[in-house]
Amino acid sequence: MGVKWVVVANRDRTTFPSAEHPAAGRKRIMLSMFALISLILVSGSIYGQDDLIFTKAWVRDTPPGAPNGAAYFEITNRGQLADRLVGVASDAAERAEMHTHLHQDGMMQMRQVEVIEIPAGGQARFEPGGNHVMLINLRQVLKQGDTITLQLKLDKAGTVQIDLPVQREAPE
Repeated sequence: MGVKWVVVANRDRTTFPSAEHPAAGRKRIMLSMFALISLILVSGSIYGQDDLIFTKAWVRDTPPGAPNGAAYFEITNRGQLADRLVGVASDAAERAEMHTHLHQDGMMQMRQVEVIEIPAGGQARFEPGGNHVMLINLRQVLKQGDTITLQLKLDKAGTVQIDLPVQREAPE
């Protein structure tokens, strides 16, 4: 078998075997890029930030001089895949951490957690006496009526930003 020759007229009036034609390489690259973009778009429609709903978001007001605060919310996952909350941040504090309360030896203890699972079709709750976001070394007093922003880093959905009103008690 030999190389199939295709006569291609270019400026120099030379011919190239079809496998060596300069346009053949560009066409392969364009088709590869199209396939890659299509794959990204399809995978984005399988799971995305729209699958997560954030409700009951609030942060407790603090007295003047309080070094730390706490933020609460619910995440509902309407998607078909589980996700994981792996990090939190806020401009309202030097540091934000996910914490939980544990009952050990008749005592209530607070512990930092690295990951919160959000099951497919399920919820993750951040509420007083349970999981919550600790805002450590507050940059300002958290006054009722103010709003702070949290950045939530999720494994699959990426980074999501939510606004939380500062309140004395949980919303109903």
